[in-house]
Amino acid sequence: MDYAGFMRSRLINKLIPFTEPQRLAIETVQDQIWSLYQDLKTYKTLTTEQQQQQKAVLEASFEHIFTQTTSFETLNQVLGRLKRRKAELLMRFRQAGVTASQQYQ
Repeated sequence: MDYAGFMRSRLINKLIPFTEPQRLAIETVQDQIWSLYQDLKTYKTLTTEQQQQQKAVLEASFEHIFTQTTSFETLNQVLGRLKRRKAELLMRFRQAGVTASQQYQ
């Protein structure tokens, strides 16, 4: 599964914001997930020692993204569901190969 498939299948892109703060919350979360995805792609290129050092940073980033509370309750619920599937999501992120042009399709 690529990044775009991950995002589509998790309904973040299908959320319909009713206010500007809700739209910004969705955009912020999408940007945060994209950044985590890029960090995980970089992680794959590191040596084993470097990966050990970076692992805690990636875990903290994941926790920050998927435990945050936004101004959009529906988005918060989606983030909570995604957090419960942490192991599966990180595996899919690690396996994904995607270009920047696919980012928000």
